[in-house]
Formats: sequence, C-alpha cells, structure tokens
Amino acid sequence: MAQTRKLLSSERALLADHLLRLSPEDRRLRFGGMLLRDEAVRRYVDSIDWTHSWHVGFFDDAAPGAVALRAVVQISVPSNGVDAFGGAGSPWLRPGAAEFAVSVEKHWQRRGIATHLLSQAVVVARNRNVSDLYMLCLPENEPMRRLARKVGIRLVFRDGEITGHVDLPAPNQVTVFAEFAVEAAAAIDRWADIVAPPAAS
Repeated sequence: MAQTRKLLSSERALLADHLLRLSPEDRRLRFGGMLLRDEAVRRYVDSIDWTHSWHVGFFDDAAPGAVALRAVVQISVPSNGVDAFGGAGSPWLRPGAAEFAVSVEKHWQRRGIATHLLSQAVVVARNRNVSDLYMLCLPENEPMRRLARKVGIRLVFRDGEITGHVDLPAPNQVTVFAEFAVEAAAAIDRWADIVAPPAAS
C-alpha cells in the first residue's frame, strides 16, 4: 500500500537508494546541474544534518514486507548560515527561511505525487516556523517550474538559474493536526503490515 510520511534519520539508506535510482538527467537536475557519481550521492546523504532538514516521502510496496521510497521533498534549514553546497549570504539562509528540493523516480512522474508531497512538506515547514520557502532550479528543469507555477511560487530568473519563493503563514491547530493525521495513518499502515503481513503471491 502506498503511503506518504516523513522519513526517519535511521532511513537514510532508503533516501540514498531513491536518489541512486534517478535517471542520469533527473539526478543532474536534482543536484543543480552536477551529475554526481554514486559514491558522491552516498556521501551527500551521509552528510545531511537531520536536525535541520525534513524529508516527506512517497513510499510504494516494492515487495511483500518491503517498501521503496519513490519520491521525496526535502526541506532544509541551513545550519551556521551555510547551505548544503557551502554557499552563504543567500536569502534562504536568513532566520525563518528554508530551501526545498524535489525528486521523483521516472516511472512515478506526472502522477501528481510531487504536488501532493509538496503540499504536505509545506505543512511540515509551517509547523517548524518556516516563514519563507525557497527553491532553486536550472532553467531547463521544466518539471520543477511547472510544479512551482501549480502551487503559486513566484519564479525569478537570475545568473543562469531560477529562484522560487513563497511566504508561509504561521502554524495553527489545523496544520498541527494535518501533520499528525498523515503520520498516524502511515503508522497504522505499518502496524497492520506487521501484525497481518500480506500473503505472498
């Protein structure tokens, strides 16, 4: 059964496996034009500070008793004023700001999954007092540009890349309950698989 939920820090291997399954072009677009080798992707995942980032993922039953991460929205609040690639002085490094990135495996694209994950990721960000959400993408990254337009993110082209920004309202009882409801539903699904695993075909 497919489910949406936040990744645990202990599930970084699932994140690495997902990023490694991206097509070469999707991997290049995900990492801002850099075509990282497999080992570099693994080092990137190992370097993630899970106290300053949250990952909302779409999981699919890959096999009886196993799940695979097929898509993820990562929200990062850079620590010490430096982003994941060492940049500094950018607007997404200000207090209350965060940057998000999206990756979806080829077979799962154009199904509305990214839009669904981003809407849930916005809830997660709001509940952690993120008030300014930013995205960066290459001009040729049409899927990201299309996603941004769909959810009302303002896009600006500058210095060979596109920056998107959206203001987020403060959290409220609705956003707190919405995040709880999604996580609770996923936990119930996992519990049901443990106590009553699906029969092998």
